[in-house]
Amino acid sequence: YTTNNQDVLTNITHGNLEHDGGTLSLISNFIVAGALTNASGDFNPGVQNITANGIIWNGGTVNSFPSQDWDIGTDGVDINGGTFVATSGAFTVAGDWDMTGSGTFTPGTGTVIFDGPSAQLITSADQAFYSVLYSNTDASVSITDKFEINSAGTLTIDESATFASAGNDFNHNNGTIINNGTFEI
Repeated sequence: YTTNNQDVLTNITHGNLEHDGGTLSLISNFIVAGALTNASGDFNPGVQNITANGIIWNGGTVNSFPSQDWDIGTDGVDINGGTFVATSGAFTVAGDWDMTGSGTFTPGTGTVIFDGPSAQLITSADQAFYSVLYSNTDASVSITDKFEINSAGTLTIDESATFASAGNDFNHNNGTIINNGTFEI
């Protein structure tokens, strides 16, 4: 999808999808079997559920504050540029979370749920999450740099899940911590 404002085709599963210019708007639930790449232009998810194996965000802006569930697979989330806004619904990620580029992350008021089938890494580039839930019971979820949650947010570690600070700074900003698993500091 390039240049002009467009609505995404409905009732199909996309392979890999690249958006480059204009505003791409969702008018129904959205499924990408591969990666959703936003090279430039704005993305208007509205109130649609999103399922993708991965998100690569290189530029552009997620318009408004999305509110439905997003389910991102083992390719994870890679924010390199632009402004990425997380849904206020459930945002599950089975892969790594990488914000090492120049992008800006707006966490909304939802919970990012790390539920991968293997070890997961979080690189947040000193940008705070609102709330985070670790439900990956197969391997640890580790941070690679300073990790922070919002003062009104909650960090939850499920039973049999492990969150590892791996020697990096952790700032809960007086938010809530619920630890039913293992918190490695």
